[in-house]
Amino acid sequence: MPHFEQENFKLNRTIKLIAWDHDRVLIPSLVTSELAIRNTLSPDPFLAELLSTGRVSPSDIEQWCRSENRQIAQISDLADFLTASLYDMSGPDGTSLLNKSEVVEQKQKLLRGLSVADIYGAMEEIPLTKGIDEVVERCQSRNISQIIISDTLDIAVRWQVNRLGMTAGFGVPAVLDFEDIQLEQETTQEQAAPWLPEARLSGKVLPFNKAGCLWTFCNKNGVRLSDVAVVDDSAANIEALFRPILEAHGLAIAFGPSAKDEEAFLSIGIPVVHREDAAILDEMLMKYT
Repeated sequence: MPHFEQENFKLNRTIKLIAWDHDRVLIPSLVTSELAIRNTLSPDPFLAELLSTGRVSPSDIEQWCRSENRQIAQISDLADFLTASLYDMSGPDGTSLLNKSEVVEQKQKLLRGLSVADIYGAMEEIPLTKGIDEVVERCQSRNISQIIISDTLDIAVRWQVNRLGMTAGFGVPAVLDFEDIQLEQETTQEQAAPWLPEARLSGKVLPFNKAGCLWTFCNKNGVRLSDVAVVDDSAANIEALFRPILEAHGLAIAFGPSAKDEEAFLSIGIPVVHREDAAILDEMLMKYT
């Protein structure tokens, strides 16, 4: 059970904006892993490409296979390994085997060739975290702005924003391939919109700064960080995202982190809510709205 009085959150503050993470927060799974299941290609070329970077060794792969009691037999297995390389596995220096930007880059390669329509279809089948829709609805009833800022595909984030009726969403910008679609060279993005579902992921993405997106959104909309609540599961975001919110006397909540990340959050006074306890998250947010 988390403690509700976050030490440096001023009780006379009222939350005006909630910034939600997407994967493992709004949904219990990872979008890239869900999409990887739909890629029926052999994982072998992708695995060989990953090993060729020198950042992952065959022994790292073997270690993961032993711990999971399975082999990398399909693309989704490799996606799960990449997730573990960030959250559960350590390199020689004691840090994560792969850093977040490396994992994002490698995961996008696994999705190469999927169409935007494929992503839309997958998103329709991915359930929300139990009880999270009620939390979102209650916040909406109090006229609190809600946005999604996540290191997952921007296409998936925008789909979820529309589904939940949120204010805005920001994710990793995917580079789309319109090669099989006949468009004029001068066609604008707006003019190309009707053909968007047919466009395919190129396997490449543009740079994305999660915390930077939040600061920019707040600046443009006149929202003070002291009036922001951040709900995220990853301790990798503590320094760039959580700590600035804490220092501004905003509200930071860790929702559904791994056991390892839970320790990191609690060590700096960030309350932890387990994924099955959405009602507690609701209670915490309602206390300050």
